[in-house]
Amino acid sequence: SVSDSKCTGDTDCEDDGVACTTPTCQAGSCVQLPSDALCDDDNDCTGDLCDPDAGCLHPPVEDFTPCEIVTVPDVSFDICSSGRCVSPGTCGDAACNTPGPHVPLPEARHVGLVRDTSVTGQPVVEDPVTGLDWQGCAAGRGGDDCSGGETVAHLFEDALIYCDGLAWGGHTDWRLPDPYEMSTLYNEEDATGFASFAVVDVDAFPNWDATYFWTTAASAFAPEQQWLTAHFFGIYSPTLLLPYTARGDGAAEVAVRCVRGAEGAVNSGPRFERKEQTTQNWLVIDHRTSRMWHGCAAGQSGSACVSGSAEEMSFENAKKYCSDSGWAGLADWRLPTLKELLWVVDFQREGVMTDFEAFPSTPGSWFWTGAEYDEDPPRAMSVSFEPFIELDALVTVRGLGSGMENAYVRCVRNF
Repeated sequence: SVSDSKCTGDTDCEDDGVACTTPTCQAGSCVQLPSDALCDDDNDCTGDLCDPDAGCLHPPVEDFTPCEIVTVPDVSFDICSSGRCVSPGTCGDAACNTPGPHVPLPEARHVGLVRDTSVTGQPVVEDPVTGLDWQGCAAGRGGDDCSGGETVAHLFEDALIYCDGLAWGGHTDWRLPDPYEMSTLYNEEDATGFASFAVVDVDAFPNWDATYFWTTAASAFAPEQQWLTAHFFGIYSPTLLLPYTARGDGAAEVAVRCVRGAEGAVNSGPRFERKEQTTQNWLVIDHRTSRMWHGCAAGQSGSACVSGSAEEMSFENAKKYCSDSGWAGLADWRLPTLKELLWVVDFQREGVMTDFEAFPSTPGSWFWTGAEYDEDPPRAMSVSFEPFIELDALVTVRGLGSGMENAYVRCVRNF
């Protein structure tokens, strides 16, 4: 800004009191020159901007921007999340969980993975959709088809250290995956019954273990627990995502599979956009996954979804509700895939685990997905937005004969 003061040099100009401006004499008049450098707050996860009127501003940089923080254990994968540097999995707190998914959303049946065996005994599985590379064998196994050795279970902290220090397939930048990354491997159309088998691309992942794997996501409900994922179904294991003790007494040892790649900031701007398309019919656009959602659960309407009551219904009725829906004057609605619904779960939140600005009044219970079992009677996968109310899980099987015949509904369509 330019003042009325006349000057022959900088010393003739008075400071205006704004922390990031410098009084300078230019062409005989005093000016206050802003300098972003004077606003450096030594935080990799915020910008440093000088506003001549407001002073220093520190807007958060894009989530998943690389940063550096020292943690115990100290691992290499440090990312920005809402303006702070975190190392997922190291702090034992949900605030350190990854801020949502950061890779493209795969289809329900995810195939086309490429198994690279160019380094003998250390296969790497490359995913051209997500940009992720996977350790081709679980920790402890080796060989081009993972038939060598046996899967070695690790304590959670040891799992973090194992992946961070892993040299495999010619790469050294491995990390423990988050739940969204692990879910990319689900092949929902392979879920054809309760026989114990993997629901992954078994050509890409031979000798996949029928067991649970660690993720970096800490439970927001129980600080001693981490979220586990499974990629198989068995008579005693109909759940695909559940919390388990990782710290303190009773800490579990669980299998490990590491991931790498797809690092860097996600798209700029807010992830969710909520808008009223027609009277009382609100839409939610997810710019990160290119999906459009009913703005309210079935039975609700309005800006805050407080008109009406959320309605539970059977799987068959849920499919019909979505396929017949003309919500907001649009067609092509359907039940979401397992990955689509799981990717609007927010692992940083306690209580109902979703973005309440985008999805207000979401019931803290089970919602149907379109991931159907090919069996009689039909059953399907469901996702809960509030664990510990039933089965302590986020993903499980529901349907006729299961004692859990009904669930809530939120329809989706491609955008």
